[in-house]
Amino acid sequence: MILFYMSIQEPVQSKEIRQKFVEFFKRKEHVVLPSSSLVPQNDPTALFNVAGMQPLVPYLMGKPHPDGGMLTNSQKCFRTVDLDNIGDNTHCTFFEMLGNWSLGTYFKKEAIAWSYEFLTKELQLDPERLLATVFEGNETVPQDDEAIALWKETGLPEDRIYPCDAEENWWPDYGASGPCGPDSEIYYDLKPGAPHTNPAYDGQRYIEIWNLVFMEFTCDGEGNFTKLEKKNVDTGGGFERFAMILQGKSSVYETDIYDAYFSLLSQALSISYPAYEKEWESMSQDEQETTKRLRIIVDHIRAATHLIGDGVSPTNEGRGYVLRRIIRRAVFSQVLLAEGSKVDFTSLVDAVVENYKEVYPILLERRDTIVSTLSQEVEKFTKTLQKGRKLLESKIHELKNIHASVLSGEHAFELYDTFGFPLSLTKEIAELHKIEVDEDGFGLAMAGQKKRSREGSKDMFSRGKEHVQTMLHGLPKTVFKGYEYAQNSSLPLLVHEAKVLQVIALEEGVHALICDETVFYAESGGQVGDAGTIMIEDILFVVSDTQKYDDVIVHFGGFDGVDVGNLMGKGAHLAVDEDRRKRVMASHTAAHLLHTALRKHLGDTVEQAGSYVDQYRTRFDFSFGRALTKVEISQIEEEVNSVIEAWQPVTKEELSMAEAKEKGAIGLFTEKYGDTVRVVAIGGTYSVELCGGTHVSNTSEIGIAKVFKDSSVASGVRRIEMATGRNVHEYMIEADGILDRLQEETKAPSSTALVEKIVGQKLKIKELESEMVSMKKEVAKGQLGALSDRVQDINGSKVLVALVEASNPGEIKEMAGMIRSQNMASIGLLVSKDGAFVLFSDSDDLSAKVLFNTIKTTTGGNGGGNDTMVQGVGMDVEKAMKVNVL
Repeated sequence: MILFYMSIQEPVQSKEIRQKFVEFFKRKEHVVLPSSSLVPQNDPTALFNVAGMQPLVPYLMGKPHPDGGMLTNSQKCFRTVDLDNIGDNTHCTFFEMLGNWSLGTYFKKEAIAWSYEFLTKELQLDPERLLATVFEGNETVPQDDEAIALWKETGLPEDRIYPCDAEENWWPDYGASGPCGPDSEIYYDLKPGAPHTNPAYDGQRYIEIWNLVFMEFTCDGEGNFTKLEKKNVDTGGGFERFAMILQGKSSVYETDIYDAYFSLLSQALSISYPAYEKEWESMSQDEQETTKRLRIIVDHIRAATHLIGDGVSPTNEGRGYVLRRIIRRAVFSQVLLAEGSKVDFTSLVDAVVENYKEVYPILLERRDTIVSTLSQEVEKFTKTLQKGRKLLESKIHELKNIHASVLSGEHAFELYDTFGFPLSLTKEIAELHKIEVDEDGFGLAMAGQKKRSREGSKDMFSRGKEHVQTMLHGLPKTVFKGYEYAQNSSLPLLVHEAKVLQVIALEEGVHALICDETVFYAESGGQVGDAGTIMIEDILFVVSDTQKYDDVIVHFGGFDGVDVGNLMGKGAHLAVDEDRRKRVMASHTAAHLLHTALRKHLGDTVEQAGSYVDQYRTRFDFSFGRALTKVEISQIEEEVNSVIEAWQPVTKEELSMAEAKEKGAIGLFTEKYGDTVRVVAIGGTYSVELCGGTHVSNTSEIGIAKVFKDSSVASGVRRIEMATGRNVHEYMIEADGILDRLQEETKAPSSTALVEKIVGQKLKIKELESEMVSMKKEVAKGQLGALSDRVQDINGSKVLVALVEASNPGEIKEMAGMIRSQNMASIGLLVSKDGAFVLFSDSDDLSAKVLFNTIKTTTGGNGGGNDTMVQGVGMDVEKAMKVNVL
């Protein structure tokens, strides 16, 4: 192992590093912030928080932070851009970024001095092994001489300060519009002794441990830079990399952060972790592969634990797909390491929870959900892997038989589409057999599917969203008056006078309108945004949707066919569609009742996994490992209605987070709340939840609730859909109409008689189907005699090629089964008049799939199967009758 020089006697434990960092900057008068969730709360365009500064972007761009202008924290992050590098010495999917920020307070002098002080005094790193890079300047922005001078003041000699271009030392991309500036990156020398080189270009010798970004310009996107009046500092230091250096390791994976995980995994697989004994360069190829696989498992299960803890569930899109992908990579790596071994990842989850429970207590709170979700996904993918791998290896065997070396994109996509088999795993398995995968072909197949499945899915608002966000900078926070407006006013609820701040044209007939105040509720927390009208003098604006970007509420819609002109600063009369809002409110309060009922009847382990409420329904997602029984659904529905009928009050109050938790409030605590939260309580203590949505004042306003669907949306996640109030009435009218139609068609005098008639007809249909099957078997037997005359002996094999009478492929398959059971032929091609076919082979030397691939260039047809039988459609009958299958 490489042992780094440090003036301290014992290696610093990782927990101490995190604590040292926040305490250091706390002494420098910084406010310590809690980590945000891995799921961004104010940026719907991003899947995850990938950097420590990401949750603070609105404040770095000028918005005042409630905790002031000097901040610090340890932010958990998740990044997949380096997924293929996981398993090397420094890359992780989940990692922590230690950061400190100045929002218009201190600047370069303090940032550089404090970073050097922390590294050399607090962590006691050898100053001789520290280097820095700075922006070298160009024709537009000069070299950052100020940073160079400040580094010299700390004691860093000039020969360890390296100017670099904008690609290395500018944030964000050079020339991008918005706030920006040079940065200074701090590196640590892993292999001291030789003359120094530029650390930005030597990743083997140096490791970047800290980046200081100095936001002092704004760019117009066309290469013009202007100095900012209010300059910011954004820094980020790698927690895992600090631990690697301070503990004298050559990899982040050998630090105490990971020790417990490798110990458990090695014991479960009966495999030692090679990196504990050898440096990477001295390992054999097999040892390097084992090391990488073990690291992938540990990294991915650690990351999955944090993702599920922050409310992400495995799905086929977005965040859920990323989670599903890393779980599957972990499972696949385990299979490659120890074929036949089945590892219970629960012990790894518990080790992660134990390691982080003090700093991220949500992991302990959601431990059971994490274990349940992970276990179900692992079990599901294990079965998928077995099926998909068998099919893939069969295809690889075929390719080798014909000396081919490329698996088609079509076949790779078939594995993905049918078995959920990721392309990455297909590539890994194929590589083991020295087979390439046509990724371009896979991409074309995938693109075709996405185009078909998502045609027209983007609405007019999502298309203009990015444009809207760029236009909102500098606008004040919208004052929301939609909860309790109307005190001391003669105006009815949900009507308000306001002032227009901005009108943004998005596309033909579509605008975004922003006022200083509004009674329109913006979509949030699963509740749909309000609709209604806004009158500006004599101009009507019809609001179709309301959204919120940070603290600015935006009304989307269109003007009533007039040239709007300049409306800035004019008075506006806002009126929410009250009937629609009332129905939404009923749906939302019913969602809270449903949540409580689910926990009461299914257990406290049930946790909300998402919701959506609009004027038509309540859609509620929750963690649960199986389908609900009819009895359970009935009990839950009855529970909700009993509270509705009890006329329970619904109260809303603003409390501190501590008061809310003391009151027993539940909610998606992965969301970022302020110091003050809104608590919605039903019936006093029956249901108490954190919620910013709108609600009825009494449960009686809901009227009635009816569950009409229970389904699965992801592994370990169920969905209940429920209607309320007038929607239930409309639902029942529709159901009654269907019932009346059925009674009319069957001449049944009552619903009871209708059931009896349907049961009787089902029995008759079964009898007729049984008779039909018997008749078809007789017909098939009749054909067998004629077919036996067509059997030929070719090279010692009994071969049959024949046109058969059959109404569907199933009948052809049954006929092939009879032929094989009677040993009439060992190889056969049976084709119906419409081109449906079955090709079978009972020969050990000749695969039915290989035979089909050989003849289909002549006969055409599409089909699939295995080595003993292929069936399909589209074969040219005339050519098939002339083909030589051997």
